Amino acid sequence: MNELLKIMSNDMKIARYKDEAESDFAFRVCYSALGMWCLKMACNSQNGVRGVSKSYQTQTLNSLYERFSIIFPQSMDKFIDPNDVSKKFATLLRNIYEETGYLLTDDNNNNFIANFGRGLLAGGKFLFFGYPEGEFSANGLGVYTDAAEQECELNELLIRDNLTINDYIALNFNELDFIERDIDASELEFFNPLEKNKTMSKSWGQRPATEFTIARKSDGTYYRIIQSSEKTFLYADEQASKAGIRLIDYEYRRLLFALKYKYSEPIVVKHYIVDETYSSIYIPAHLPNREYYLLMLLGWPNSKYNIFDKSNFLFRTEFLPIVGMMLNNLGVKMVTGGHNG
Repeated sequence: MNELLKIMSNDMKIARYKDEAESDFAFRVCYSALGMWCLKMACNSQNGVRGVSKSYQTQTLNSLYERFSIIFPQSMDKFIDPNDVSKKFATLLRNIYEETGYLLTDDNNNNFIANFGRGLLAGGKFLFFGYPEGEFSANGLGVYTDAAEQECELNELLIRDNLTINDYIALNFNELDFIERDIDASELEFFNPLEKNKTMSKSWGQRPATEFTIARKSDGTYYRIIQSSEKTFLYADEQASKAGIRLIDYEYRRLLFALKYKYSEPIVVKHYIVDETYSSIYIPAHLPNREYYLLMLLGWPNSKYNIFDKSNFLFRTEFLPIVGMMLNNLGVKMVTGGHNG
């Protein structure tokens, strides 16, 4: 094994799984290393100024990427989306840390570390939100310690309520919040939660199939819809961010998952056993950002794809309970599909 790879993996306590190709292992180690560098830079304090500018973080991460590309040329193509080269890995990493509370931004656009000692118990360790002074390990973009001064719960981390899925549906489809509107229904596509063999992205049609659903226009406008017994539609606005980088973005996807659950066709996530240490999952739908960002802190995008893929993840099996809890809260069913997924 490359000596630098061995040192970095030992420092971050990242284990290689059974029969993992060295190029795939190098991808995971470099991915986590870039994340740790992004955080370490934000610990800087000089001349009364905390942290570093966002532009400096981006420049440094890009420079490190170039150096890694020379040493691990077969691993670093995973940081590029061949279908959309405008996506930048450094921006993705920084956004995730900013949105999940690792980094705070001051009025001068400098990022500094948020070392408040907060941690989420996961797999016997704490997912630590900051950059600790002592020993730690890395999983994906997440920092893990043996202890945390302030333990937080999953819903607190995701800034979520404690509603059941049925209560969540009832809250979002309260008829008192809906009105009739002069909207041409032929301009709308309606989500069909009854589809059995299609992905959510292809489960849209010209007429609603259920009493409650979501509708969208081609310009990106979304509505919650109640179809009354008289076949008339009642509307309520549903927010759908154009940028998609904030923790609270893509919340309408939470409603899609909940509708699938309500109408007894829940999304099914496949869990695969990789070896005695690792598991992988395949999610046939994109998650809301809250849950997607958490997965990026629990593990790695699958090395068969690239870091922008939102369907395939690898993580240590001891994190399976918290992953399962997160998916269950969305109304998702997880089934084990066997080995080596």
